[in-house]
Amino acid sequence: MVEYIPTNGRTYLNKASIHDYNRFLYALWKDEIPRAGEIRRLMALPGADRIYTGAKALPKGTEVYNKTGSTAHLCGDMGILNVEGPDGKRYPYTIIGIIEKQQPARNYSAWIRSRGDVIRNVSNIVYKGITQHHTQTQTQTLAGVM
Repeated sequence: MVEYIPTNGRTYLNKASIHDYNRFLYALWKDEIPRAGEIRRLMALPGADRIYTGAKALPKGTEVYNKTGSTAHLCGDMGILNVEGPDGKRYPYTIIGIIEKQQPARNYSAWIRSRGDVIRNVSNIVYKGITQHHTQTQTQTLAGVM
């Protein structure tokens, strides 16, 4: 933490890396932080997100644990997507999307909406890539067994 957060919550100097967010999400999923279950419950509450809602490649029924954030300088979402595979098992993975702007956006709503769409598109690409990788790995494993 590099800045005290005032009561109005407006803060712009705090810095965290994508690696920091990923470590937090991993520890959260593995119950390695205090009150992990409660944090997951809160992160799973229905609401707007940029990593699943509108990301058409992700299957219906995907469990979403996320936290969005936005300012005139930043649009982001981080979370855990727990996808059900064809075998009925669930496969969790983390995704973190952050888009930063040097100057404040002139049209905040349009900027947030368009950057949210970029994060959704990246989420689609990541899901398709994971699915393709695991399908190829399973096929190679099965081919080696037969």
